[in-house]
Amino acid sequence: MGCPLSTAEDSFAHQRVYLELQAALAAGRFTPGQRLTLRSCADMLGVSPMPVRDALRRLVAEGALIGAANRSVRVPELTRAKILEMRDVRLALEGLAAERAAMNATEPAVRELEAAAEALYEARRSRHLVADMEGVRRFHFTLYASAGMPSLLDLIGSAWLRVGTYRQLLYPDYVSQRDGRDTRQRIVAAFAARDGTAVRSLLCGQIADSMTWAANRLGESKSSTRSSTTAHS
Repeated sequence: MGCPLSTAEDSFAHQRVYLELQAALAAGRFTPGQRLTLRSCADMLGVSPMPVRDALRRLVAEGALIGAANRSVRVPELTRAKILEMRDVRLALEGLAAERAAMNATEPAVRELEAAAEALYEARRSRHLVADMEGVRRFHFTLYASAGMPSLLDLIGSAWLRVGTYRQLLYPDYVSQRDGRDTRQRIVAAFAARDGTAVRSLLCGQIADSMTWAANRLGESKSSTRSSTTAHS
């Protein structure tokens, strides 16, 4: 019979599950409106339901998930207005983080950002959806880590949690039309040169373009649905 987990081990397990679910939401691995249960999340992570229950409660409290019936939760639905609102929030927060990060760039940080950019390129080239989504998140947060502003990183993480699912709208059409590799290479070069203005401009250009595209696609989709409903009523 195994020994019970110590308090420290138990706390670590709960935090690990929370961070893994948080990362999955931020990377866009769940779809808007998707129902998540304790069992489905526990099976996905290979853990018992107990730490999952705690993690889901925390994510509901943070507004990243919505409580539902039968001990389940739902991923919030997105609207065009919500995506555009969060686009502007992200531009303000992440633009600042990118600019400050460039001011603090070091050679190891540049190499780490280069590696993140290359990993994302390989995932996109191989059309590996999960790796692609996680690669986008890795590239951004690798850059922001150099800002040395943990409170700002927390705010950015919260923003990603609230609209991470918009990334589902970008596949496959957007990413096939806009590979983004050239822009990422220019971001890395500007970061290495400690050109904060250029890093901010390039990064914000990518955020604005992708989120505006997703918002417009969602708006077109809902408009088409309404037209179809009217035609058949």
